[in-house]
Amino acid sequence: METTSTAEVPSGFAGAGPSSSVFEFHGLTLFESAGGFGSYGSGVGAGPCLTVMATEQVPSAEEFDPSSWSFNGPVYSGCAIGAFPASVEVGFDSNTPSELRDRFPSGRALQFVLDGDRLGVFLDSE
Repeated sequence: METTSTAEVPSGFAGAGPSSSVFEFHGLTLFESAGGFGSYGSGVGAGPCLTVMATEQVPSAEEFDPSSWSFNGPVYSGCAIGAFPASVEVGFDSNTPSELRDRFPSGRALQFVLDGDRLGVFLDSE
């Protein structure tokens, strides 16, 4: 999956940096971040993190307030460590964007793997 040129995440939002890779996937926005929510994001061998949330939860640059940001919905993250790339698993539930459920009606979970500037997407279905 290639980095999209239209998707943007404001620098500073949820650990995004000014040159973070950003991807969109059927109602989800995925971006490289400096740290993860509840994920190992520092220490020897730690690498970049990947954060995933519903696209509708990502503010525009004009809406973003770096002193106070919040969102209403799940956020998923995972960080690279040692030889293992950053990966995130997202289960299908009532919080899953309808665009994603419509595209993968038998989907149970997705796994996203950030490998440099590439994003691998793997589907677990019934």
